[in-house]
Amino acid sequence: MRLAIGAALAYLAISLVIAMAQGGNAEWFVKLGKNDPAMVQRAREILGHEDVNVPFVDHHDGQYYWLVARDPLLLNPGDMDRYFDSATYRTQRIFYPLTAAPFRLGGEQALLWGLVLSNLIAVGIGTYLTSRLASELRAPPRAGLAFAANPLVLVGVMLDLPDVWALAGLVGAVLAVRRGRWGWALVAGTVTVMSREVMLAAVLGVAVGAVGRPVWARVRLVAVPTVAAGAWFLYTHARMTTGVNVATFVAIPFSGWLDAYLNSWSAYDRWPDFVVALVVLLVTIAVIVRFFRRRTLELWAAAPLAALLPFTHGQVISNSTNSTRTLGASITLLVLDMYANRREVPVRWPRIPGRTPKPALDRSG
Repeated sequence: MRLAIGAALAYLAISLVIAMAQGGNAEWFVKLGKNDPAMVQRAREILGHEDVNVPFVDHHDGQYYWLVARDPLLLNPGDMDRYFDSATYRTQRIFYPLTAAPFRLGGEQALLWGLVLSNLIAVGIGTYLTSRLASELRAPPRAGLAFAANPLVLVGVMLDLPDVWALAGLVGAVLAVRRGRWGWALVAGTVTVMSREVMLAAVLGVAVGAVGRPVWARVRLVAVPTVAAGAWFLYTHARMTTGVNVATFVAIPFSGWLDAYLNSWSAYDRWPDFVVALVVLLVTIAVIVRFFRRRTLELWAAAPLAALLPFTHGQVISNSTNSTRTLGASITLLVLDMYANRREVPVRWPRIPGRTPKPALDRSG
């Protein structure tokens, strides 16, 4: 618990320092961009002053979650239809803005801080759950920092993104399944999928990898988040007039990477983004290789996200922030698995033909 509180306080301190440097408000975190003047003007209208903080040239997704948090039930979706690139796509990730929405009772500035504080709460919860999972794996307590030190978490807090809650939910689902707490596993699985829909692949991996657990419980672990996300998807379609027009994946492996190289990295000398993408690729390879050696529950959760990386769209992989978000959840799970005590017997299913597992060494004496 102390590790979790310390992680949350560390992020709070960083956030306060940034906010003070930016005039004492939380507008900086939503990342408005000069390339979206209509949204900047709308922010001025909402916040009631002209000198709105516009830190980027290119806006980021935090501005969308801010508007959703102002109306999480989509009762008056005019702003979303007007200012979103794809209202149906953006509003699908409802859990994070829903947690921040009550802060609007204190005013618009309170809502901006609510988005930050919601993610700080997720940092604390996620670090605590990661520490508990580390204990299950007989890993040292410091392994709990695999959550707070994850670049995905830093990006999520700094840019008002739902990824922090998505990762916390996934870690919670893995921990709950390991402990046989299926009710909590359903809650955590639903939180992660309602935070980022792609996390359904990771939840499916957990269900498949939970060998020896009740089959019906494993089916429900996938079915409940799927039904919840599907129902919300239908609701957003009924409320919005703009469809899903944001490309995330491609059909041909690495074609998006080639597009990113030709039209972004080399065309505009965005080599730092290229380097980050290469690091993400190396982590992907590490996850896949380790998965085929040790099919633990943690790697069953990480591997589906890694398997999707070659199919990432060029517009996603070309940006270092987005490429980090694509695989970020797998980093925490990979680190936990690497920390795990060797005495833990990994789940080996399905068994690779022709390989006989070596007997575990008895280190107890």
